Amino acid sequence: MSYEGVIPTDEEGWKYSLGGFEVGTLENRTLLYKGGDGIGSSSAIMMLPEENIGVVLIMGESNSEPKKPIAMGMLQILMGNEPVEEAFAPPLFKVAGLVMLFILLGSIIVSALTLRTVMKKRAIKYRWVRIFYSFISLILFVFVGFLLLNVRPTQIGFYGYPYDLAIGLISLEILLLLIVICNGYLFFRKK
Repeated sequence: MSYEGVIPTDEEGWKYSLGGFEVGTLENRTLLYKGGDGIGSSSAIMMLPEENIGVVLIMGESNSEPKKPIAMGMLQILMGNEPVEEAFAPPLFKVAGLVMLFILLGSIIVSALTLRTVMKKRAIKYRWVRIFYSFISLILFVFVGFLLLNVRPTQIGFYGYPYDLAIGLISLEILLLLIVICNGYLFFRKK
């Protein structure tokens, strides 16, 4: 009875069993699946009880989306079949990490340009542009600082952020602080 599907899941053709498994079918055979996620890892077990075969998948990855199709593909290989190919969108944290990499590179470039401006004592001609630029930078500095210290999307990494995302946000914080300091220096220095 623990292998019988009772409650429908979000996925078509799958039901939850009283034993905690998701129950589906593969080639008209009962298919049992159970997945789990940990801090920075995922796992899955998939079995065909009638055939006495199953697979256990342990992944060093927080993204749990592909584990069910991967386990299904492994089971199909054990049955002597060709696994069905699945396509996935890149995981959110991978996309965020790439965005942070570009922000980091942009931060380095803008930091170098800001430092060059201070070293050559070139100033923006209009004071209101410098004030507006500093004000926007200060607001972004406070916002990113709030995100880093108060919003924890996961329990892994630096305050819940994957390390690449945390490095990008911290470098953005440093850049914004440098912009505010440099514009303050240029605003108050004697001409």
